[in-house]
Amino acid sequence: MPQPDHSSGDSNLLASWKEISSYLGRDIRTCLRWEKNFGLPIHRLDPTSEKSRVFAYKDELSRWLHQSKTGGLQVHSNRRRSPRHLLLWAVRIAPLAAAVFVLLVSLRDRLFRGEPADFRIKGSVLSVLDDKGKILWSHDTELESLAGEASYRSHFQFRRAQRAAELPYLLIKDLDNDGRREILFSPQTLDETREGNVVCFDRKGRVLWSFKAGRQLTCGGKQYSGDYRINGLLAEDLDGDGPLEILVVAIHRPCWPCQLALLDAQGRLKGEYWNRGYFNDLACADVDEDGVKEIIAAGNNNEYGRGCLAVLDPASLSGGSPHGSPAFRCPDLRPGSELFYVLLPRTDVDLAESYPVDAVIAIDILDNRRIQAKTSLTDIYYQFSLDFYDKAVVLSHGFIQAHEKARLEGKIQSVLNGDYEDNLIKGIRFWDGGNWSPDPVIRQSRNQGSVRIP
Repeated sequence: MPQPDHSSGDSNLLASWKEISSYLGRDIRTCLRWEKNFGLPIHRLDPTSEKSRVFAYKDELSRWLHQSKTGGLQVHSNRRRSPRHLLLWAVRIAPLAAAVFVLLVSLRDRLFRGEPADFRIKGSVLSVLDDKGKILWSHDTELESLAGEASYRSHFQFRRAQRAAELPYLLIKDLDNDGRREILFSPQTLDETREGNVVCFDRKGRVLWSFKAGRQLTCGGKQYSGDYRINGLLAEDLDGDGPLEILVVAIHRPCWPCQLALLDAQGRLKGEYWNRGYFNDLACADVDEDGVKEIIAAGNNNEYGRGCLAVLDPASLSGGSPHGSPAFRCPDLRPGSELFYVLLPRTDVDLAESYPVDAVIAIDILDNRRIQAKTSLTDIYYQFSLDFYDKAVVLSHGFIQAHEKARLEGKIQSVLNGDYEDNLIKGIRFWDGGNWSPDPVIRQSRNQGSVRIP
């Protein structure tokens, strides 16, 4: 047994496991483990017996602690940290923990939250679903008469054209080109009240913006209220810059006029055009081949009782459609900025039935880059080149049958032949800024001039 150094007196002696553990700041079990595994310098009165009384010297324990392979622990550093130290540690680490939590939540939403892809309507509630049919969020419109899901299904996401075109009331698209889809929703009601709004939701169901269509107008001395219905929506990148432009067709309830509004992806009104009648369909095509698509709106003009086409520059959308009668004069509307405004002729077949107006109910851009317009009452197809110089007419089977029926009943006397079709083409009229012309005229909206196409 090593001889102890008594130069320090009894103050250097630790005479029991209790005193040893207290000096080291560890419990007795830890001290036993340190003796057995790491050579903690413990002495026994009977070195041959593990049950013999133990003792130790402080200076030996201190040297062992400094040299120990357990990490060189200091006596006082082994004591438990105070609550104050723990509080300081928690305060320092809290901001880092919060940042990590926010990052994890963000990654969870980005990686695991579905993108809007479909919808459901039950009662007054619109629910948006992901591509697996899981509900992402719901919005209560608080409209008891909200149109049902079947109605919205036939006006969802895409323009549909059967006999007549049907523009969407609900779109799910990436409007601002940020990789996330937004939802455009127009409330449609069975009693046609509390309509005329377009609401844009983000992917989480938060309202990004809303647009109220229409406004009060005085036309022909008569005041038209601000009650409008949304007749359809279209979202397309007209200028090729990435974000989509939004077209909103709103019709007065229950009469004319009609507003065509152009919004950007943030819902800001960029331009509007007013038609003295309805617009039933929309198409977009680069008519002048300048890299920007023009808007082609199709419908009817109430003053002339004819189907109409308006070709509009999205960069200068303003004003109202041509008019002649004081009954259709709207002092608040300046002359329209249309590039073309076209009236289609009436036929003896529909005039024999005393219909007050015919309309274009569908407009298409064909694969050969021709514009095709379909009329409502007669089912006649008018086809135009993009500059409207080349014109053609296609008589449907429905029109041929209607013509034959009217002829047999003695209501008309015309004969269907080449001259009949030529006369229809000759009846097409173009607005030149002051008069109606049989020749196509493209109006230069920026300088209010016009160019007659040879």
